[in-house]
Amino acid sequence: MSTLVANRYGSALYELACDMNCQAQWEAQVNLVLDCLKENPSLIPFFKSVQISSEDKKAVINQCFKDSVDQYIINFMCLLIDKHHISDIDEIGHY
Repeated sequence: MSTLVANRYGSALYELACDMNCQAQWEAQVNLVLDCLKENPSLIPFFKSVQISSEDKKAVINQCFKDSVDQYIINFMCLLIDKHHISDIDEIGHY
């Protein structure tokens, strides 16, 4: 992913967090997601696979994070799945 695209996604998420006054909360939740992906590297090929439907990938996201992150973060990850950028969440999360 280009730095420009990662910057746009990251900035958009941060802007929404600012509008909702929950920057620290969302930053912690994004870090939780990033830590989970680092601890489970087998998830990256899962999310990159074109043989696995977006719906199945979204179901995994919802199941894994429904009790630990805000619905906006889940929706953001689902958007990344739809746009084929979920495997780049580490780069996006650092903006």
